[in-house]
Amino acid sequence: MDELDRLIESGPDPRFTIKSRVLARYEDVRTARTLLRTWADITVALGLPRERWRDVSACFRRVEKAVESGKLRLPKAKQR
Repeated sequence: MDELDRLIESGPDPRFTIKSRVLARYEDVRTARTLLRTWADITVALGLPRERWRDVSACFRRVEKAVESGKLRLPKAKQR
């Protein structure tokens, strides 16, 4: 395994806090929304301050659109 493989294996760049968390937990966030969970609750569950819920919501919509168009690819699911 070379350095690029390790970089890819480590997942989204944590400097992009909201986007990296949304991307890493995309399917879970999507499932929570289908279960009628609020953006504020999801934001707290992602380890972010509750008042950032609007940012998380907007970021999720951008990520969702990019994933659907093929511009962004979800990271491989990690074993839990």
